[in-house]
Amino acid sequence: MRKIVLGLMASMLCMPTVTTYASANPTAANPESLNIYSARNEALIKPLLDQFASQHNVTINLVTGKADALLARAKSEGQFSPVDIIITTDVGRLARAKSQGLTQPITATLPAFATLQDPQQHWVALTTRNRPIIINPSNIAEGEITRYEDLVKPEYKGRVCVRSSTNIYNQSMVAAMLMQQGEAATLAWAKGLVNNFARRPKGGDRDQIKAIVAGVCDIALANTYYLAAMRNADADSVAIANQVKVVWPNQSDRGVHLNISGI
Repeated sequence: MRKIVLGLMASMLCMPTVTTYASANPTAANPESLNIYSARNEALIKPLLDQFASQHNVTINLVTGKADALLARAKSEGQFSPVDIIITTDVGRLARAKSQGLTQPITATLPAFATLQDPQQHWVALTTRNRPIIINPSNIAEGEITRYEDLVKPEYKGRVCVRSSTNIYNQSMVAAMLMQQGEAATLAWAKGLVNNFARRPKGGDRDQIKAIVAGVCDIALANTYYLAAMRNADADSVAIANQVKVVWPNQSDRGVHLNISGI
């Protein structure tokens, strides 16, 4: 089973759309089967899983669901969990899975490009994702906003939309700022951002983009793949997405906030 798990992990390291965890309970599963909990859309990963199953003569049992719910399920199952690999997203969940004892060190030799990883190799990054600033170019001039720190300026009071701070994307972003800027500067920035909210945080990243076009606000924070998805969706979504612009902040210092998915 260990060779099968590592084999699938290696396959996924070569795929840009999938993230995985090694099981903390490698003996729980049937040696001729592989049990996967996936927070990713089944359609995105099933072709790879089917190919791997055929090549290695192994049955893959796939359970899909929300990322946090799958981690909670694996934790509640404890030593009796059948899971071998959890496919999920965000460094915050990677760290949480490790702290809850849901992972084990990866003993396989990792590819040279897999440079972002846990110090004890409990996880390794597979993909990266950016969380830049999204603006209404009709109301925000070119070069007017260049840094995350600009979002707390008084002239942007009532002009910023963001999803709830309970969302892990924002939590990971603030955690990165704590490491980069320190507690005092991060706290001041967070308070200034809240002071500039156009409304109480609600909805997902797509909703923040829609709010800009609806005139609720002029500025938002969103992961770029949501904008890309809207530009490849129905006509209404495409029309909305084409009315906003991405600002890549902090290019003179720490750069745009970059998160990861990992194994």
